[in-house]
Amino acid sequence: MTEPAPRIDFANLPAPTEGILVTLIINVRKVARSRDFYSRVLGGTVVLDEDPCIITPSNSWITPVCLELLDETHLAHMHTAEVRHAV
Repeated sequence: MTEPAPRIDFANLPAPTEGILVTLIINVRKVARSRDFYSRVLGGTVVLDEDPCIITPSNSWITPVCLELLDETHLAHMHTAEVRHAV
């Protein structure tokens, strides 16, 4: 049995009220290590811990993902989250 795609509360994801939102999706080996770096060292706020992980420093989203571990359903769902807030 396949697991359902992760549920993302689109209405409560942080987005700037002005200007543009930059999203950087990076392929990493360890999401937890990258999440720690971008939140602790760069001062970003962790919005989602996993599936997908989203960190928000300034008017940007950093989404570290380990593409080896994601299936097509997770990738499509993550892309939908990014596009909905890019508009």
